[in-house]
Amino acid sequence: MLPIVRDAVGAFTGFGAPGPMHFGESVGRFSGLMPRNKPSVREAAQAKATLPGYELGRTNSGDG
Repeated sequence: MLPIVRDAVGAFTGFGAPGPMHFGESVGRFSGLMPRNKPSVREAAQAKATLPGYELGRTNSGDG
């Protein structure tokens, strides 16, 4: 992780030295975004059935 360095008033001043990589349990601001366990077959099917109803458009498919 690359730390963001700020001055006394909170303005960005640069990036700090990256610390060692730690693998295992996630903690911090974004650790709760992904579930810890793989979704069940029922949950995956429910998501696949529900998501098209949100009409989310793909803006960048990454292939061009």
